[in-house]
Amino acid sequence: MKLFFRTDLFNCQSFKIAFWGQSVSFIGSWIHLVGLSWLAFQLTRSPLGLGLVGFSSTIPSFLFSFLSGITADKFSRLKILVISQFANFLLSFLLGLLSTLKVVNFYEVLILSFGMGIFSNMELPSRQALFLSFLPDTELKRAIAINGLLFNLAKLIGPAAAAFLIPLYGSSICFFINSLSYGVSILSFIIASSKNQKKEKTISKSNLKKSFFSLIANPLISYPALLLGIVTLFGWSYSVLLPYVSSHIYNKGSQGLSLFYSASGLGAIIATLIITFYPNLFSSLKLRQISIIIFCLCLFLFSFFPPFYISLFLITLLGFGLSLFIAATTMILQERIAGESRGMVFGLSSFFFQGFFGFGNLLMGTVAQFAGVRLSLLLSSIICFVAFLFFERPIRIQKQTLPIN
Repeated sequence: MKLFFRTDLFNCQSFKIAFWGQSVSFIGSWIHLVGLSWLAFQLTRSPLGLGLVGFSSTIPSFLFSFLSGITADKFSRLKILVISQFANFLLSFLLGLLSTLKVVNFYEVLILSFGMGIFSNMELPSRQALFLSFLPDTELKRAIAINGLLFNLAKLIGPAAAAFLIPLYGSSICFFINSLSYGVSILSFIIASSKNQKKEKTISKSNLKKSFFSLIANPLISYPALLLGIVTLFGWSYSVLLPYVSSHIYNKGSQGLSLFYSASGLGAIIATLIITFYPNLFSSLKLRQISIIIFCLCLFLFSFFPPFYISLFLITLLGFGLSLFIAATTMILQERIAGESRGMVFGLSSFFFQGFFGFGNLLMGTVAQFAGVRLSLLLSSIICFVAFLFFERPIRIQKQTLPIN
């Protein structure tokens, strides 16, 4: 930990304030996710129901990611963040209230999840671009890794806290905590922005359209983004089945689910620590290759449902591989894009990552419902590996960077 805080990143006061605020927000989001998954499972008792809830919360990323990315580069990122997170503060509180009163039904969960998904998608490119703007571009790689570390530490802490809270207070407490975390996040970014000496960059209207089409037409950008989308669609969506696997395969209930999430978070933390402390140990392309192989192999083995503690180990490696893959892909994209266009890059990655995750949730839940959980996981691992082999050669050949102005 001393080595972690020794980095020059924490000499920047704005970054440090945003770091702690975002830490609280991420923990609240993961507590909310576990509570939402468990509430959906209690209401439906089916993989398809879990898939529908996951789909409703992430489909806005598919529908609006490009728009939110363009908006982040054209308008004030801080204002977008404050408005969006305040809306989610209200929606999360409402879900907690309905759940506490025991008047919530499955359709209300779908509607509220969809609403929160819209505002989360709206603020994501602005928040990530704003977070990186507190630092010089020379610290980009390390800052991306630390942002991933925050997310994955929360992935470890949040589910563990939810495992303790849900049996005592029910899933509603998770939504109230998430609502409070949004308030902390809003306050931290307002203070951090007021202390930031760098002026927020926006792209001119004349260059906006040109930059957008140059972005999506450039294979150095589109190929890594497409591979990210395929891995999200067929790979990361395995997590939507974890409540079912925990309850019906291993008979562990909500505690088993929290252990699965925490194990995945632990693996992700290890991955981001490696990048944070040794950012130049491997190139971004090499990290991407290593990570996708680990992820596909472990997902293949997990589909056979070995003993519970072996499954926990495999889930840890899945979290490690997926986190490393996402970080490496983000680095590849950000290294090739100018700072004023980073909102669009985050919008593009959000479209393929979170947007495809919604379809992946629905697809995984449907296949598992009719063909079985094991077969759906097995096919997912194979599809992801084949996609990696298909996109690997053109990405490896075109190693040069191409900044977009």
